[in-house]
This record gives sequence, structure tokens and C-alpha cells, in this order.
Amino acid sequence: MKSVTDNINKSLTKLVGGNSSDLLKTTIASINNTASELANKTKGVINQDSLNTAEIIAGKIGIGIADVLNNISGEVKQGIISK
Repeated sequence: MKSVTDNINKSLTKLVGGNSSDLLKTTIASINNTASELANKTKGVINQDSLNTAEIIAGKIGIGIADVLNNISGEVKQGIISK
């Protein structure tokens, strides 16, 4: 199992030009910073419309993350199959 994990990590490293866990950490940190900025800018402006907007934005962020992870896993599968 360790060799499979190592091979996947090596494939991801080739695909993304760096450690895949670093890519994920950077992405999550960026999302966290954006969410913090939005929270700071919208203090005191909470109403039903802003909550609905926040829900829509959170959904889009979640979908974006899922798409990125799906693309990475698809590229890893292709890398493994081609070997």
C-alpha cells in the first residue's frame, strides 16, 4: 500500500510541479484568507439577503474545490494507467 501511495504522490508531484499536499494546503489557506476578508468586510451588514449570498458563495467554493480535486485525481489515474 505504501508503494501505491508513493507512486500517487510522485505522479501528483510531476503533474503539479510540487508536493500535492502543499498544493492542497495552499488552496485551503487561500480560501480561508478570502473567507476571513469577506467576514471582516461584512461585519454589521448581516440580513437575509447577505446570508443567502454567503450560502451561494460557499456552495461555489465547495464546487470549485471538488472540481480541482477531481481533476487532480483524474490526472493521477491517467499517469498511473500510462505507466
